[in-house]
Amino acid sequence: MKTYLTLAIGLLTINCYSQSIETFSDTQPLTWQGDIASRLIDSCDVFLLNEIDLSIEKRKEYWQRDFSSKSSYEKSIAGNRKRFAEIIGLKEKRTSFSNPMVINKVAESNQFTIEAVQWPVFGQVNSEGLMITPKSAKITHGIIVIPDANQTPEELMGITGNLTAEKQLGRVYAEKGFQVLIPAIINRETKYKKITNREFIYRSAFELGRHIIGYEVQKVLAGVDWFTNKGVQNITVSGWGEGGLIAFYSGAVDTRIDQTFVSGYFSSRQNVWQEPADRNIFGLLEQFGDAEIASMVAPRELIISSDNDAPIVLIPEGNESKPARLKNLEIEEVANEIKRLNSMMAGLNWKASKIKPEKPKLSKIETIALTDSENRHNRLMTQLDMHNQWLLTESPYTRKKFMSNMNTESIDAFKKSIEPYRTIFENDVIGKFDYSLLPSNARTRKIDIGNDKVTAYEVVLDVYENIFAYGILIIPNDIKKGEKRPVVVCQHGLEGRPQSTIGKENYQGYKAFTTDLATKGYITFAPQ
Repeated sequence: MKTYLTLAIGLLTINCYSQSIETFSDTQPLTWQGDIASRLIDSCDVFLLNEIDLSIEKRKEYWQRDFSSKSSYEKSIAGNRKRFAEIIGLKEKRTSFSNPMVINKVAESNQFTIEAVQWPVFGQVNSEGLMITPKSAKITHGIIVIPDANQTPEELMGITGNLTAEKQLGRVYAEKGFQVLIPAIINRETKYKKITNREFIYRSAFELGRHIIGYEVQKVLAGVDWFTNKGVQNITVSGWGEGGLIAFYSGAVDTRIDQTFVSGYFSSRQNVWQEPADRNIFGLLEQFGDAEIASMVAPRELIISSDNDAPIVLIPEGNESKPARLKNLEIEEVANEIKRLNSMMAGLNWKASKIKPEKPKLSKIETIALTDSENRHNRLMTQLDMHNQWLLTESPYTRKKFMSNMNTESIDAFKKSIEPYRTIFENDVIGKFDYSLLPSNARTRKIDIGNDKVTAYEVVLDVYENIFAYGILIIPNDIKKGEKRPVVVCQHGLEGRPQSTIGKENYQGYKAFTTDLATKGYITFAPQ
């Protein structure tokens, strides 16, 4: 979000002088009572929730779908697909490989063999899981089945755990004679400083333009690479819960995937901010809800389970993870999102399919050697963490290359060359709203801070409709009418307030620097 400090600086570079009156010169009285800082937060909350509501309609301007033919349609959404791949962090070049490396045989039935396997993805990052190979028929159909975050590949085969037959997705496909690949994904357990494992990887990846979702999509796409190189004629991705998300996103970014099956995930994304932090994707709702993402699976086959069963997750307040919750899907929300999808795709005469899972008949499996799933998970965690740390050490060189078009031969050359970077920073790093700022309509109220060398005012400034800026303005008493002086914006920390920086409350860490600078002759403004 664009910072309000820029607004504050611009509005405070004025001819100003101190008067012993209740309001600052040429401003209206500030009559608000109560905690203005909390009022500011509440107004931002209402504003942002309204922006989320408006995003559905605003997304249309980013899409220019051409329904004249399937190939024309694919071409018309290529830019949207590229943008989606960027925001989920698909940046690494994948490693090619001939076949997954077999670690050991895990189990078998009369129809198929189950092996623990590992395959390279990118850099030093591998994927691990199970490969299920039919014993008879020629392999023409390859399926990648992705578990939910708190499931293991072994559970999806019914080797461990107590999943019902219809939830043993890997086994269901194996019974049909398909080649199945099941990657293990990072779970939601808490291991590092009361942060879930998924959020732990997400936090450092996010700062590097990557994402845990992108990493796990890459693991799926590495499997797609393998199936494609083997000449498999038909490729499907399928998953439930977090696996449904990863399958869904994989189908959206890679046109080699013929069918995408999503269970326990597809719905409205308008409340994604209430979900776990590792689902937070910068700028997602600006262009993409689930209907828009599904439109990138088209014209290929998309199958959505009509079962509203989804992972139930509660991350409470009080630990270091972002508080969050996941619950069963709302049937009405799912129906409305499918309706919205079918409406936007009417020109292509394409619709997503809905099916209800059926209870399959499963053959007997004989277990031979169980995989140590905890050690496997630790390896996967370590590899992603180390990759993030490697990217961090390389980031100065990456930034240097990125900034190579900056011209410092002269001030004018610099100003011209820096503008494209300024635009990227504004749009893709901090974000902005395309609204014009309102007239400031400054309201002020003199406050006593116990210093006879300065005069302090609470200040409220209009920003957008129902959004305002709030802070404390301090003016040196020796400033003369018409005199101009430098303005210093004095920003408090995350848990602080403007009052923290002027010496009125809990100011030990700040040492009243806002007031101190004002006594030295500067005009200061401490924004909330």
